[in-house]
Amino acid sequence: MNLADNLKKLRVAKQLSLTELAALGGVSLGYYNKLERYVMKPSVELLIDLSSLFGLTIDEIVYLNDSAIKKVRSKPIQKRSAAKKPVVKIEIKKAAVKKAAKKAKSKKRK
Repeated sequence: MNLADNLKKLRVAKQLSLTELAALGGVSLGYYNKLERYVMKPSVELLIDLSSLFGLTIDEIVYLNDSAIKKVRSKPIQKRSAAKKPVVKIEIKKAAVKKAAKKAKSKKRK
């Protein structure tokens, strides 16, 4: 069994449509559909979001077994909070913008 099959089994266990799960995971329907068809692999950030959404560890999602499916069925969905977005990415982007601006200034001086 592969990760795509596991993602589909978890979605079905929660009785969610592709559209509902994509919205809860904060991704497009097309992207999530590609994940379940094993056309694409999920990012680490999405795996983290899905693990908190289903109440499982990433290991439990990757190596899915019957006890994990039972665990998912018994727990309510944990909706994703916008406040949980990683701050690190923003800091990296700001640093990259500052570096590019500094580089552009030095070229203008020459």
